[in-house]
Amino acid sequence: MVQKSDFIAALQFANQELLAFAGELNEADRTTPGLVDRWAARDVLAHVGTSNQEMAEIITAVRRGETPPAGITNEECYHRYKDRPWEEIIALVRKGNSSVLAQVQDLNEEELNAPVEALNGRPLWRNIAATAFLHTIIHIAQSLIDRGERDRAMRINEQSIELGMKIDDSPGWQGLFLYNTGCYLALVGEKQLALENLEKGLRLNPQLVEYSKQDTDLISLHDDAGFLAMLERVAETEQT
Repeated sequence: MVQKSDFIAALQFANQELLAFAGELNEADRTTPGLVDRWAARDVLAHVGTSNQEMAEIITAVRRGETPPAGITNEECYHRYKDRPWEEIIALVRKGNSSVLAQVQDLNEEELNAPVEALNGRPLWRNIAATAFLHTIIHIAQSLIDRGERDRAMRINEQSIELGMKIDDSPGWQGLFLYNTGCYLALVGEKQLALENLEKGLRLNPQLVEYSKQDTDLISLHDDAGFLAMLERVAETEQT
């Protein structure tokens, strides 16, 4: 069961790191868009801001008993904001963050933890965490690595794991969180760290084992001897 105070602390951390990253961008970073399949920093911020604002709208709909609205695609988001002024993008980021946090602060723990039929039976907090915490952190870390700031990205990743594991102590959540962290690390080429997190995650949440074998985030590992050996270790543990 999620503890509201721990959940808010995780969201605030993601918010803080996102705004810190945005505040460090120079004029060229703020004004130059990337490509539809290779975003620049401002495109990433527009995407994260949009995702968080959509999450705030989902929370509102769930609380009203309404069907959550569908969001726009990544490509639609890119085209919508690629020529917009920086002031509009940073305003979107701030609004998305503040809207989600305000909604969570207004929810009680029963509302956060109750399964929601419109969200495939998942509790509301899991959807919020996936977007406003994990999704945000992954994009910040990826952007920092793209800028050559690997050590800082890894520090943020480590802090996010510490905060994320406090949110809920159930094996299902902890395993899913570590698994998703492993996927991100695989995507940025941190193979050993990826394998370590994946193994921990799969041991806690073995239901993800079969999915991992076809997860497109793990394509770089599917034929890797270390990945295959890790899956064997997990399977042996399950059989004992």
